[in-house]
Amino acid sequence: MSATHAATGSVPDANRSAVDEIDHDGDSHSPAEDESVAEAQSPAASSAMPIYITPYYNSQGPQINVGRFSEELKDVTTETALDLAATMEAEWTTLPFETMFVMAIRLFDLSHKDEAVYWFYSAQFRARLLIAIMEPDSVGGIGSPGFELQQAFAAFMQLSGEHINAYAFEDPVALRATLKSVMDEREIIPEFSTIYPRVELIEPDQWARQAEAVAENMQQLIDFVDQNADYIRDQGRAPGAFRMFTRPADRQLADAAVVGNIAGVDAALANGADVNAVGSDGYTPLVYVFFERGSKEGFEYLLEQGADSNILYDSGKAMIHLAASHARDSDWLRLCLEHDGDPNLRSGIGNFDIALGQTPLYDAVLSENLENMELLVEYGADVNVVNNVIEASPLYDALEFNKLFAAKWL
Repeated sequence: MSATHAATGSVPDANRSAVDEIDHDGDSHSPAEDESVAEAQSPAASSAMPIYITPYYNSQGPQINVGRFSEELKDVTTETALDLAATMEAEWTTLPFETMFVMAIRLFDLSHKDEAVYWFYSAQFRARLLIAIMEPDSVGGIGSPGFELQQAFAAFMQLSGEHINAYAFEDPVALRATLKSVMDEREIIPEFSTIYPRVELIEPDQWARQAEAVAENMQQLIDFVDQNADYIRDQGRAPGAFRMFTRPADRQLADAAVVGNIAGVDAALANGADVNAVGSDGYTPLVYVFFERGSKEGFEYLLEQGADSNILYDSGKAMIHLAASHARDSDWLRLCLEHDGDPNLRSGIGNFDIALGQTPLYDAVLSENLENMELLVEYGADVNVVNNVIEASPLYDALEFNKLFAAKWL
């Protein structure tokens, strides 16, 4: 099993090694056993949201590995999305929250955004309830099922929430109605023991009480929406850099770079912008431009002005890891490496002082971008590196995740 990656970049194989997925007949099996890892290579199929959460979802492709419904979620179209949602709703009590988040992402990308908001908040409710009923003493740390699932939840919230919430906040009235519908689901308790057989949970007779507590927190959110509708609407309409960075000059810098406005970047720097400003989630302007799928010219100019692709943000990853993970475009990584990007930079995890020790080569392997792998080695990446947790090498991860082309290259 590869070590945990938090939030952006990747999150670990919690279900692969620790949580069995559920088939329609209720039998437990692993994703590897039913070959349910779904992949597609057509650029036209790429998701609108650039998200990479190992092993569950990669927008490049997309690649989907949530066990049951993986193939359907990969192949779904705008025309078939609502039918798939109805099929999945028929198995509501046995859906893992990871599957629900992926459904939300696919709906959003296929222009069913109102339905995506509902699935997003339903997935959030389910994940929060699962965490609430975990036996506290059993959650453990890196590698334990409960810990891995908590990290997966944080990653889905951070990466998809930025996009889905921005849409939802534009219509506080509709958001309130959606939250109320989700909150009413507290009466339907999922079959958590079946969905997550390797996670130690508190006694089932306590689950309903925990569901009420989660619903109470959602009610507080509903109250906030009621009392702050105008503010919420304004936040939803604000440009990404406005929400990301607090200092006006840093916002100006990020907004100029994302569209390749070099003169605008210079003006922002003259106004005191920090080329390595740290915004929400620890993102820097470089990371912002990458996630917005912005201008490579703007990205390169930031690097020329001193932007550092080795800064770890809140997920424990850095821009150099993200660039290495891009499934098809190697320009981002090449630019980072040409401007002092460290090919052997070891990742951390979340806000913990724990270095997982996974280098950009791991990310390139998991995306099977052979050009990125070659670039990293050309710039000095160590192919024999092992991480700090279970001493797994890039080759180990390639075999673990069935990345055969990458394994053969290594």
